[in-house]
Amino acid sequence: MTISHENAARSALADLMTSREGTGAGANATLTFRAGTADVVTFNLNDPTFGSAVNGTRTMAGAPITQAAAAAGVVDNFQVKNKGGSLEWSGSITAIGGGGDIEITNVNIANGQDVQLASLTYTASS
Repeated sequence: MTISHENAARSALADLMTSREGTGAGANATLTFRAGTADVVTFNLNDPTFGSAVNGTRTMAGAPITQAAAAAGVVDNFQVKNKGGSLEWSGSITAIGGGGDIEITNVNIANGQDVQLASLTYTASS
């Protein structure tokens, strides 16, 4: 049998996970699109990064955000790091419809290309 959480617990889990971006001594938490282990584009996130959880889901504040790519690559994963630069959570990137944790219109990014993150949500498992 799969473990499940009632709604208040899901919201508490989402709040806990996404509140950690604010820890550390740096100016901003970051979200980095990566091609394998190579960083392609890094977004500086707002502080606070997410609003309060509703039904186990938190939505990123300040979206959409745009950043120029620092390198070229076919992005396939992302990392969210806190203000101190420590990894907090990560996931997959695919083209729209590909089932990734983040879906974008074009995964083949050129150096200097403007990349937009239209929205980001974190959902705790039910």
